[in-house]
Parts: sequence; C-alpha cells; structure tokens
Amino acid sequence: MSMLSLLCWQLPGFGDRSYQIAGMCVTSVGRVIFCLLTDSLSLVVFWNAAFLAFTFVYVQFADAYRAGDCGSYAQDFPIMRWECCLLIVIVSVFWYMSASLRFHVRKQVTAMISNNELVATRTILSTICDAIVELDSDLMIAEEAPGLAALLLHGGGRSLKGTQLGTLLATEEDHERFLAHLRREVTGTSLATVFHVQMRDSIGNRLSLESFHVSYVGLDAKCWHLIGLREHGDACQKGDAGLPGVASPIGEANNSYDSNDSAQSYESQQQQQAAAPDLVVFDPLTLEVLGAARNSEQLALGASRNSEQLASIDWFSKKVFTEFLPQSERQAFLKMFTDLSNEILNSYNGYPISVDVDVIFEVPTSTLSGTTKLHCRCRLLFQTKDDCKTTGIAVSLGDRHSDENQILVY
Repeated sequence: MSMLSLLCWQLPGFGDRSYQIAGMCVTSVGRVIFCLLTDSLSLVVFWNAAFLAFTFVYVQFADAYRAGDCGSYAQDFPIMRWECCLLIVIVSVFWYMSASLRFHVRKQVTAMISNNELVATRTILSTICDAIVELDSDLMIAEEAPGLAALLLHGGGRSLKGTQLGTLLATEEDHERFLAHLRREVTGTSLATVFHVQMRDSIGNRLSLESFHVSYVGLDAKCWHLIGLREHGDACQKGDAGLPGVASPIGEANNSYDSNDSAQSYESQQQQQAAAPDLVVFDPLTLEVLGAARNSEQLALGASRNSEQLASIDWFSKKVFTEFLPQSERQAFLKMFTDLSNEILNSYNGYPISVDVDVIFEVPTSTLSGTTKLHCRCRLLFQTKDDCKTTGIAVSLGDRHSDENQILVY
C-alpha cells in the first residue's frame, strides 16, 4: 500500500515537468524508507521493478501530453537511468542488510548455545572435581578461579586471573607433561584427556592432582582449554605400571584385603597368574595403550584356536585400545565400557569386581582380506592400585564360552 501511494504521488503533476522531477525525488526517498519496513527481498524487488515500469510509462505519456507527439526519448533517458540505478542500489543494500542481520542473529544463537554447553560442562565437572580452571589461548587463567585458590591454600578470596597455570606446577617434568597434553590434537570425536600433575600450595607442599582436560574454540577464534582438577592422593603414575607378569597388579590389589581373606586372596592370585601369562596395560580413561609384556615381538596366548589368532595381533602397533576392535564395534564397546564403569565406580568399595562381557577383536589373517572378526569372552576387572581408584579389564581370550586364557588390562 505504501508503494501504491507513492505511485499516486506522480499523477497530479502529469503535465508539469518540474513537478514530475520533484515527485521522482520524493518517491525515491520514500522507497528507501519503505524498504526498511519489510524483511522480504522478493517484495522489495517486485515493487521497485513495478515502480520502474510505471515510471517509464509515466514519462512517456507525460512527454506525449506536453508535446502532442510520441514523446522525447532524449529527455526520458536521464530519468530512466536514475531509476535503474536506484533499483539496483535499493535491492543490493536490502540484500546486504538482510544477510548481515541473519549472520549476526545466527552468530548470537550459536554463541548462546555454546555458552549453555560450557555451563553444562562446568556443572558436570564441578560434581567430580575440586576446582575448574578455564585457560585462554596463552594458557593463562581466564577467570578468578576461587576453587583453585582454595585448593592451593591461597584463600578463596584471592584471584588467580591472568596467572600462567604452568607456574603453579611443582616440577619442570609436570610442566612438560602439562604442555604435552594441552598441545595434543583433539578431534570432534576424541575423548577428554586425563593426566596427573603435581602443584605446590602456598606453604610449599606438593599436591597430587588428577586433571580432566578438554579444548574448545574461544571468542577470539583460538583454542581455549577447560580443566577440572581433583586431589589424587599418592596417585600412581602411568609409567610405573610393572610388566613382568600378572602377579604384580593382582598381588598389589590383594594386599588391600583383610587378614581373614589372605588365604583366599593367595589362591585366587595363583589361579589368575596361571591363567594369564601375559599383560597389556592401557589407560582406562583415555584408552591409551601404555605397555605390554612382550613374548618375542607379539603376545603368546596358548594353544587354543582363538588364542592362536589373537597371538597374531601386534599389541605394540596401536596407540588406543579400541583400535584393536573393528570400526563398526568401537562405539558399542565405548558405550558399554563407559556405562559399566560409571555404574560400578559409583558404588566402589575398594575390592576387585569382575563382570563377564563379549568383545569382538579384529585380528590379521593370511588371506587377501587382511583381517577377520573374532568373538571373545572377556572379563572386565575393576580394582585399586596404590590406593587410587582405577578400572581394568581381565580379558579371557579362549573360545567364546570358555575361560582358557586371560590378558589383564588395568
């Protein structure tokens, strides 16, 4: 309706050339203003094109009315050129403003969603961690971090904002380990990394901490880091896991039993040692393979058919335990392992707990296909080591319904 009113503006001065030019200027300004009242590009293009057609007809009949002939095209040309340029400018500006508005709205919505996800992540971390620290792209603490200040006995009122987190670590080795984990490339499907560091509190005591780390893109389009910290006591280091055989971790777990259970623990230890001659170690949180007991260059697992096939796996060629599984089975294994771990650890009482499950391994073959799937009955073992909670797997690698051989993974 607004555009129609502008069209009618021209009619009273049909035979007056000066009134015609003045009307064109007024309607040009009005067209720009009315374009701001709609969000439809198609309407803007339609009505401005209609106005251009009306203007062409209008000036033709106006000149014919004044001169009594077909009109003067030489006089019409500047007006039509102005109208064509104005049409292009109005449509271009409207398209740019609409695209810019959509971009900023989408950006704000994305930022709001990301902020909500960050708040949810912080809420989850706060239930299991003593302190949560957000690091910017320069690895400096981006917020006040009162939880970390209280954890290090600096007092809850002290602000650690702007502090390099690396300066709070106890040793240079901790600093290097810390930087190595933060610089590790993380993909969208990667698990959050977990590592152990030591920090010094305000009175110089060393504090062993377990760190949960995840990276994300910050507001400056650079990599930021969210780290959850909790006390780890006299935590066992990954590299300290002994690999001479199964007796070591099982024996250490059995040492935590009461004296009344010592005979039963010793008998269980001997049975497990006889059934599990080899050892594969991986981190239960990141599933990173840490080591294995070598027999020649590969794992020797006995004489059963399945064991001979599993012995062909080079347990030192992978970095993550799930790489021993077929691609199609990895997600199911991760879900099963995570759900089972959470269920057991929430009610953990310090004693080893075992659960039998089925696991499918991918083993090499001599055929052109390269690999084959092997179904095995596995025993998930949850135990303690050096007074710190950990999870583990005792993998029975015999036939599907037997327990002939085992690999202990803790």
